Amino acid sequence: MNSYKNKATRQNSNRKIVGAIKKHLSGSVTLAGVKYTPAKLATMFQDGIGVADATDSAKKAWLVSVAKERATTLGLSSVQTSLRNHVSALFGETSPEFSDFGFAPRAVTKVSVAKKAAAVTKREDTRVARHTMGKRQKADITGETAPAVVDPTTSAAPEPTPATTSQGAVTPVKTS
Repeated sequence: MNSYKNKATRQNSNRKIVGAIKKHLSGSVTLAGVKYTPAKLATMFQDGIGVADATDSAKKAWLVSVAKERATTLGLSSVQTSLRNHVSALFGETSPEFSDFGFAPRAVTKVSVAKKAAAVTKREDTRVARHTMGKRQKADITGETAPAVVDPTTSAAPEPTPATTSQGAVTPVKTS
């Protein structure tokens, strides 16, 4: 028999074996040097089925108990937090009454000056790397650009010449 079968497969296999023993075996059988009666073999396999069924029902009962415990703990959690806050306000976190309830004062961690300085430097470096700006820095940025500087020694565009018609008349050129 393969020992790697899952529990349900083993139980079904054992049920079939019990049925087949009752149906087909009438005399005693010698297995691995031990003599068994059909009734003894059927009882052994039936006991295996019974033990597996018992563990199934025990597991189901355990799962129900765990679910009940979790629900109760969840309900108590908010009440415990409220009670802690009430006792803290009533007696103070450093009082002996507060510790009688089993509560410990909240630990306040002190941040060293070196860590604060490192955090400030890291924050500034991140802002520079991501080009992050505050609202005043953004307000300084406008869409206007400085006027272009023109060098007076070079002209920007040549003067337009008047066009002449086929009869020799001069047409005026508009400049804007």
